[in-house]
Amino acid sequence: MLRLTKLKMIDVFIIYSAKRSIDKLVAGLSSISFLNINIIEGVFINSENDLSAEIYDSSRAKLIYGRNLSLGEIGCALAHNICRKKAAKSSNISLILEDDVAIFNLDALHSFLLKLESEISIQDNIVINIAKDSWLDQNLNYQKLNNSWSTTLGATPLAAAYIVTPRSALALYIKNLPISFLADWPPAKVRFGKSRICLFIHDSNSINSLISKDKGKKRSGFSNRELVSVYTAFYFVKNINRFNGFMDFLSTMWLPRVRDMLTYRIGV
Repeated sequence: MLRLTKLKMIDVFIIYSAKRSIDKLVAGLSSISFLNINIIEGVFINSENDLSAEIYDSSRAKLIYGRNLSLGEIGCALAHNICRKKAAKSSNISLILEDDVAIFNLDALHSFLLKLESEISIQDNIVINIAKDSWLDQNLNYQKLNNSWSTTLGATPLAAAYIVTPRSALALYIKNLPISFLADWPPAKVRFGKSRICLFIHDSNSINSLISKDKGKKRSGFSNRELVSVYTAFYFVKNINRFNGFMDFLSTMWLPRVRDMLTYRIGV
């Protein structure tokens, strides 16, 4: 496979919501000479009247999550789609960030991005999560790691800070067009990985979508009965007319949630 011979530039897309200052984040990133920083304005939706079928698939979202997505969640997904569309057209790998992240270790981030030169190709179909999560050890010695990231069994949380190649960015973009998944979880056919050390800290105290104005609305909307339905074929039988066959049900609902449970909920 063709490998990067020289890491000339990495595109950075920061989703900016005007609710937070990104001066410190931008200053840190600006100290790394090969980063091309782009500020992407957040998408705010004031009313359901602003949504069309081309923008948001309500019936699909309710089928997947058991509820409608909040306006903030839809706006967040749209903002990520803007970044992913731009990243798909780039000739570089891209780093996509939300504005509620902070650089944990600037030197480690610099080394990590340089090391990608020998670890991935711009032609790879891969997404690498580089934000802090419960399974990451902040005290790992980066210099002693043979590989700076590891492949996960399934999809790791993406939205806070993640690396994409043009190919994987396009896959994520297309899968969530029109919006029917949260920005974190479009089950595209891409390879997923996570950083083996902490590079970005995410504001995990917030349960709302990053650019959400909907205070108090959590990211999860399943009742116990809906969870049983999702994890069994009963949901497919009940809603058979909404799926394009059983494989559509497996790839859209069942398999991503099994992966979610294994890689995120219990940290496999």
